[in-house]
Amino acid sequence: MKKIDLIRQLLEVIGTREKARDIVLQTMEQVASPEAKGSAGWDEFKRRVLARINPDDMTGLIIPVYGHHLSYGDIEELIRFYRTPIGQRFLKVLPALTEGLVAAGMEYGHQVGNAVIEEMEKEHLKFA
Repeated sequence: MKKIDLIRQLLEVIGTREKARDIVLQTMEQVASPEAKGSAGWDEFKRRVLARINPDDMTGLIIPVYGHHLSYGDIEELIRFYRTPIGQRFLKVLPALTEGLVAAGMEYGHQVGNAVIEEMEKEHLKFA
């Protein structure tokens, strides 16, 4: 089996095609400004974007990334892992885990950034 076919198999096992719309929606929610999300057109924008999502297009973009970073053996092992009960459990909690990790990282970044801004203000240094 070619590496590209093995990657397709891995993406099928982890449900990438089925999750394509969720991935795009989650990314949009994370990167959109509060102003954009609060605008009258936000829901319509999301609806139109999601209507245009083609899982095959997304898969085509993802395959080279997997191929670049993972060996043939790595992909085989991942397929085996994700077919196990713990692999399936991990896939089930991964979206919530990722969301929690992103939120924690953002909170930590805000804390550190605010501390540095306060420090710089005490030193009468301007920032933004």
